[in-house]
Amino acid sequence: MIKYQLMHAKSMLVGSPDEWFRSGWNLNTYRGCEHACNYCYARSHKYLIHSTEEAFDRTIFVKINAPQVLRRELEKLSKKGKKGIICFNSASDPYQPCEVKYKISRKVLGVIKDYHFPCHIMMKSDLILRDLDLLREVSERAWCTVSFTITTFELAELLEPKAPEPERRLNAMKKLSEEGVSTGILLMPIIPYLTDNKENIEEIVERGAESGAEYVIPGEMTLRDAQKERFMKLLEETFPELVEKYEALYKNSIPGEEYRSKVTEIIKSVCHKHKMPMRIPEPRIKRYVQSELLP
Repeated sequence: MIKYQLMHAKSMLVGSPDEWFRSGWNLNTYRGCEHACNYCYARSHKYLIHSTEEAFDRTIFVKINAPQVLRRELEKLSKKGKKGIICFNSASDPYQPCEVKYKISRKVLGVIKDYHFPCHIMMKSDLILRDLDLLREVSERAWCTVSFTITTFELAELLEPKAPEPERRLNAMKKLSEEGVSTGILLMPIIPYLTDNKENIEEIVERGAESGAEYVIPGEMTLRDAQKERFMKLLEETFPELVEKYEALYKNSIPGEEYRSKVTEIIKSVCHKHKMPMRIPEPRIKRYVQSELLP
């Protein structure tokens, strides 16, 4: 049983200039996520606002006043002439099932459109097609890109039990691309010994390219405290032969440098083969972006 808890946010924008994701500010329309991905970094104590890790996908905090708060913030920024890229959502999916009822992400996108701010949306849901009208307008007035997380086709049901199937994400990507909205792939997290093989990575990049993806952003899987406990339990139940390997690989919250370098070379070779950049291309209309956010 999923519980929706309404909350009033004091602010929406968190300043975090990030060249990799091309963001000036981050925002989250919800906290907690119904997709229940077993690897989600937001389950760790560093980001969790829930009472327990288990509550992360069972209690969803709905920022019911998000559009009003964001409007005040963008009004102030506009008067100061600041128009960096807004990235959402980094700690939950903006188009998870509760969005059908509450429409917080749609309303927030409408505010972004009104103030001509560029944005980067990260998610796993084809529900975003509902907002194609707004995405077109944001793309025309400023700039917009939509990044779909795709980590695996074969193991999606195990790793992302309640998220829309990867096929649906690819179909949504294709439709957005056909409508002139920039799209790409978040190849993250890359899960050691499960999704890090060349065959899986190449299938994702190749099928993404066929669906209109303009870029790939890879990233390794972190494992911290409660997040690590959950994932290790999953390994014990499904891939017990990998437990010892993970204990050796994750001496810290990220895999060792030797492993990361090896996987990075695989990704580079695959992306080079398919002529897919490993970063979001330059915004088509640069005047909407603060110069310091561009390389």
